[in-house]
Amino acid sequence: MLSGKYIPSEMVEISADARKLPADADLNRSEALSDIYRRYSAWLTAMLRIRGAGEACEDVVQETYLRAARYPAEALVKAPQALLLKVAQNIIRDAARRDRYAKAYSAEALSSVETWASPKNADQFESLLFEQILSLMPKLQREVFVLRRIRGLTNEEVAETLSISLKSVERRMTEALKFCSARMRD
Repeated sequence: MLSGKYIPSEMVEISADARKLPADADLNRSEALSDIYRRYSAWLTAMLRIRGAGEACEDVVQETYLRAARYPAEALVKAPQALLLKVAQNIIRDAARRDRYAKAYSAEALSSVETWASPKNADQFESLLFEQILSLMPKLQREVFVLRRIRGLTNEEVAETLSISLKSVERRMTEALKFCSARMRD
């Protein structure tokens, strides 16, 4: 595996034509990339096939050149084969990592959906949803709602417990019910 460092041309078998790649300062990035693509795309494709890239080989080559376009022209000219091969290997590694994550995530999500879809867990789902709605509800409304609907106190008892008027209890309870209704629709 290449480390991405400069590799002397003696260590890499390349054609005499490829060794003549111009390195002058006037060469812009686009020209350098086009020239490198013409010279090395077949080589890169062959190297990726040897290393087992399979059917995705052409796609990896295209993505390699898209990523290589971000590099300055000097980097492209200095050691193009090493750079291209390293970028291609990184693309293959990233794709493998994404595939592993996608498989693990989809299996986990599927088991999660199956678990929540079962009838015995319907109550758990509703309880969780109810807890989330309560946690989002404003404090004053939540206090009245919990005392009235969960603890079963009358409006008068709630008013006495919270030291507020009966009208405030009714208003806050109405607001709490509207809040719950709106969240259930979301």
